[in-house]
Amino acid sequence: MVHEIKVGVVIPTPAHELMIEAVCAYYKVSRNELFAQTRESNAVMKRCVLFYLLKTKLDITATEICSLIGGIITRR
Repeated sequence: MVHEIKVGVVIPTPAHELMIEAVCAYYKVSRNELFAQTRESNAVMKRCVLFYLLKTKLDITATEICSLIGGIITRR
């Protein structure tokens, strides 16, 4: 997937966005459902899978991941 700017320049979608889309597609959930602020175990598991993939496949730090996805993965 790519995003197009008005001047016709095509910018590739960042890898972390593609990873989010892939997790949403795999689990058949919307982005809003994936990032819903719930502690339901099923929702938490999906976010953990995303977190794991971002960390291991894209070599993104935990701090960077939280800033990318809005800080929804928090410890209480």
